[in-house]
Amino acid sequence: MQIQNEDFETYFKEEIQDVSNLEIESLRQEMEHIQASILKEMREDAQKKADLLLEQELQELKSDYATKISQVGTDYHKLLMKKRDELATCVFENVKKELQVFVDSEQYVPFLMKKIEQVKEELPYKAILYVGKKDEKFLEEMLTKCYQGTEGKIDPHIQIGGFRLEYEDRGVIVDETLDFHLEKEKEWFYTNSGLKIR
Repeated sequence: MQIQNEDFETYFKEEIQDVSNLEIESLRQEMEHIQASILKEMREDAQKKADLLLEQELQELKSDYATKISQVGTDYHKLLMKKRDELATCVFENVKKELQVFVDSEQYVPFLMKKIEQVKEELPYKAILYVGKKDEKFLEEMLTKCYQGTEGKIDPHIQIGGFRLEYEDRGVIVDETLDFHLEKEKEWFYTNSGLKIR
């Protein structure tokens, strides 16, 4: 009778392990698919919609992951949390690389100039224009697109690219840095992606 119980217990352990492995593999494949979709869309839309890009792509991540993850069981709770964090980190690392490719492309400077002109139309006042150290070479050209009297400064916290305009007299800040938009989308992703472990 002892042998049958052990065989039965071994059988159930193996079944639980197999089901868990299938769930983990399924999640991994779905995240790879989602990641591939995000990167493809970013290449196509970066020139026109870099500020909206992350939000549009990350909306596709809404799904039924919470249900799928909860089915794996409490024994694999920590493993799934680790996998989730690794996959999300991987997605954002790849998104950051794609943003860097965009910043290094010929479309980047015209994108900056167009954005500055759009902000100037909405807020035709002098301000302080902040850019990252890597964009210092574009600062003078960018200032020609700003309202007269706008001052340019370097902000070492801007690592990826973009710009920030601060209207001190009006208490208004317009943050068009890619760094800010990426962080905003990370917050949205963790809040709304459905990748919750229960």
